[in-house]
Amino acid sequence: MKSLWLALFFLFALQAADVAGKWAGTVDIPDGRFQVVLTLERNGNEISGTIVAEGDSYPVQKGKITGNKLSFEVPAQGQIYAVECAFENERITGDIKPSGGGAGKIDVTRSN
Repeated sequence: MKSLWLALFFLFALQAADVAGKWAGTVDIPDGRFQVVLTLERNGNEISGTIVAEGDSYPVQKGKITGNKLSFEVPAQGQIYAVECAFENERITGDIKPSGGGAGKIDVTRSN
């Protein structure tokens, strides 16, 4: 019975992951490495927001969160960038797949 309660506690903790807020770090894509600021809003299991790179702002669309896993799309420079990442220890890391081909990475940490 104790392990059931522990499992439920950890499941609840993952579902309550607070990814809302400002994040800063890097995005590595075929076009290069960019410093970015990612601002996320959460409404239930839906994620929205913006990502700013080199002074340009792009919307975060079709965002979802399940446990500590996030997925969203960013339309930019004539492409759609599909992002699949994980939230852990105040850090978001994961993969980026540009619609034009290639692959990339995102690595951001919570920012004030």
